Amino acid sequence: KSIPSQLSLPALVPAIWRNFTLKKEGQTLKSYYSKLVGKRNYERVLSKAFGAVISQPADDYPADLLFNKRERRKDILRKFTFPGGLQTITDTMAAEKNLELIASCAVRDIDAQGGRISVDTDKGSHLCDRLAVATPASVAAGLLKTAWPELADKLARIKVNKAETVGVAVEKEAVSIERFANLIPQDDLFFSVVSRDIVPDPTFRGFTFHFKPGVAGPEAKLKRIGEVLKVDPDELTRVVTKDNFVPALKVGHERLIGEIDAFCAGKNLFLTGNYFSGMAVEDCVCRSLAEFNRLAPDVR
Repeated sequence: KSIPSQLSLPALVPAIWRNFTLKKEGQTLKSYYSKLVGKRNYERVLSKAFGAVISQPADDYPADLLFNKRERRKDILRKFTFPGGLQTITDTMAAEKNLELIASCAVRDIDAQGGRISVDTDKGSHLCDRLAVATPASVAAGLLKTAWPELADKLARIKVNKAETVGVAVEKEAVSIERFANLIPQDDLFFSVVSRDIVPDPTFRGFTFHFKPGVAGPEAKLKRIGEVLKVDPDELTRVVTKDNFVPALKVGHERLIGEIDAFCAGKNLFLTGNYFSGMAVEDCVCRSLAEFNRLAPDVR
């Protein structure tokens, strides 16, 4: 069922006037949207929908960091996708710019000496003039504690939540449910299901389940996936699992980011990720572009 169809109209009507006066700043998703659509509508519908978007309990998330308005460029499609996913972009850039990529490489420590930065890994050490760190805030805090302990302390204040992600590919004939973009349960083991149906494949259908952390083991997850997709779990032979870490932002987060940016000003360190101004891809790209312009205005 669609999200609007699940909203209670009687609960919406008294809150309509608040659309013109209510401000998001300083409010959580719960405090803001409970006033905007009514407490019952928020608890039954929107809290689940927002939790699906950010793959974590949504009540305490800052209301002004979920959906950000951005200036739209008319020369770029409003919505688009790639058959090979977003990695198509980075793979193309790496090939065209002749970048050296070192994969499956653990970074042990980062230090700053004499204006340069050293990166120690299990595949050797590297020296650089500029360093970009694009990791969860908790990982960045651990990596930077030697070079910049004060910055690491600030980053450590940004807590993260885990979503246990399971992706499956199933032969099309085995799945009888209609094509869909995503599913949001009202109460289940998972936050959401994202489908690959928007990019059809001649043989398979693909689904990604974002499970709540610690609520089910591997077998229980596959059993629930089978129930949702109406397929025998034995047919789920193409399975990929991954733990994703998402920032658990709190009201007042912008002040902490201001402190982090002030610390980084004038330094040859580039920080980007999903913990600055929002978790959407556009938010991450905007952060990366801003940092690139700050650190490398002479590189084009």
